[in-house]
Amino acid sequence: IGDSKIQPGANFKVAMNFELGTSKSNVTGFEAGFLLDYYFKKVELMANVENYAVYPTVFLTLFYGSRR
Repeated sequence: IGDSKIQPGANFKVAMNFELGTSKSNVTGFEAGFLLDYYFKKVELMANVENYAVYPTVFLTLFYGSRR
């Protein structure tokens, strides 16, 4: 923890949001997409392994709740 540093970067997100709710008071659905994290320098996550400055991610988010 003492060797932690702030590493500036940027991210790019593309997603599709599908709301499946049947009533106006509740919401149910999911979001699927792609996220790309870019750092200005390579991020050292572990010693003695290849480190990268770009990290791609594919994600699926499920949600359920009520609207106010």
